[in-house]
Amino acid sequence: MKRILVLLLALLLLAGCGAQPPAETTVPTTEAATEATTVATTEPKRREDMQIFISLPAEDARWQAAGEDLLMLLQNLCYQVTLSYGEGDAMTQAQQLTEAIETGVDCILLAPVDSAALSEVGALALEQGIPMIAYDRMVMDTEAVQYYVSYDYKAMGRAMAEHIVEKADPDTAEKPLTIEFFMGAPEDHSAFLVYAGVMEVLQPYLEAGKLVTKSGRTAFEDTCTLENDAAAVEKAMRTYLQEDYKGTRPDIICTANDDFVAACITAIEARKRELPLFTGIGATEAGLANLEAGKQSFTVETDLYLLDEKTVSLVDAVLWDKEPELNDTENTHNNAATIPSYLCEFTAKP
Repeated sequence: MKRILVLLLALLLLAGCGAQPPAETTVPTTEAATEATTVATTEPKRREDMQIFISLPAEDARWQAAGEDLLMLLQNLCYQVTLSYGEGDAMTQAQQLTEAIETGVDCILLAPVDSAALSEVGALALEQGIPMIAYDRMVMDTEAVQYYVSYDYKAMGRAMAEHIVEKADPDTAEKPLTIEFFMGAPEDHSAFLVYAGVMEVLQPYLEAGKLVTKSGRTAFEDTCTLENDAAAVEKAMRTYLQEDYKGTRPDIICTANDDFVAACITAIEARKRELPLFTGIGATEAGLANLEAGKQSFTVETDLYLLDEKTVSLVDAVLWDKEPELNDTENTHNNAATIPSYLCEFTAKP
């Protein structure tokens, strides 16, 4: 309903595009006034003249929804906006960004295909003085990123792990509990943040032997999932069941994606084994259905529209030299700098 209402208001808002923040006026000195009979004014700054380039990873449902929101909200403020999708290919996205920078855009809003693949693009943007704002996914290894707007992914990981500790209670279990991990895409730095939050809570239990992974996979590089491929997760789960859990299954499966939960459920039910404690992220339709059915124990819901509103507000602040709304100026890093950030809240659904 919120999207529909905003769309209905869009035409009304666009009608006001001629109204801009007041232009600065330069008043001549008394000496200059004797030589001129008019007041010289500076050229007014206009949103209609400002070009914003939005670069998103791929044209799938999640990123299409984000693109539609961002395009509408920025156009409602009268900005000129180009929306581009990287086709899931880091080189394609880098080329699109390079071309945008060379045309002289005023701001770049960027969710990278690969968080670590755009340092050269960042250097070019920095050289041209074009502000870059990282959207949802951090852009790593470049000082070009002025701000970052996302969710608190590390806190998501902690919340998921705390749920596991509360529900499984490894401290009082009669024997070590078995656990397996399926984390997100390695090309997305947010996936590593989720993993870091999970391990911040669960690592002591792994080190104490109260939690055990029979597959031996606990490091991020061993548990991440290329391109968030749920089919690969199902295949891996079948392998674990056959090779590591002969006749049984893990007590806990910690995943970073509701689709991963569904894939693991398929693999386990195919072997007619009892389902373990499952955690996921996304609050997808299938995830919520599994939660309601008691097959899944935990998920995380995020508000995409809130993220997009905060992002557009920050873009507008940057372009008009206003103080942006931030809630983290010390803890978010991209290997090159500490990035001032706004991290949106999320809702845990145990």
